[in-house]
Amino acid sequence: MTGRSWVRIPPPLQVLDREKNPEWDGECTKLVYAFPTNETLWDEYTRIRAADDHGKATELYRRHRKAMDAGAIVAWQDRYDSRAEISAIQHAMNLKLKVAPEAFASEYQNEPVLEQVNDDVLTVEQVCSKVIIRGAGEEVCVGFVGVLRGRIVVSLAVTNACRVSAR
Repeated sequence: MTGRSWVRIPPPLQVLDREKNPEWDGECTKLVYAFPTNETLWDEYTRIRAADDHGKATELYRRHRKAMDAGAIVAWQDRYDSRAEISAIQHAMNLKLKVAPEAFASEYQNEPVLEQVNDDVLTVEQVCSKVIIRGAGEEVCVGFVGVLRGRIVVSLAVTNACRVSAR
């Protein structure tokens, strides 16, 4: 690898810590800084979209845009699909309706929501105790167990391996 230099890029949240990484100039932003205050019209909009009539929902928004936009602040006024939407506020509300609340909070608001953990959730130790690894030449269950966004993640693959080594 002569002539190449490698730079370790820290995880995103560490990159944004200006004390740890002053050479990076980053910032976490949200899609929406303040949501619209007229819940009645947005509830009607939601019912119409849920009935799969996006055109009718957009027409309702067009007629009542001023009232429906009241109180809303978005980060980027031009973030919307002009073929199907009228504004960035409508786009943000459409995304909010399209994905699960946890996904919207995490992916669009940069505010991940950790779920409440109950006693029925498996622990890393419980999962690891069930993973079976067999000898050379046999089918082998290889896996990764970790925690991602507050959830235990298990990734397993069954292979026909010659050798298995563990740390």
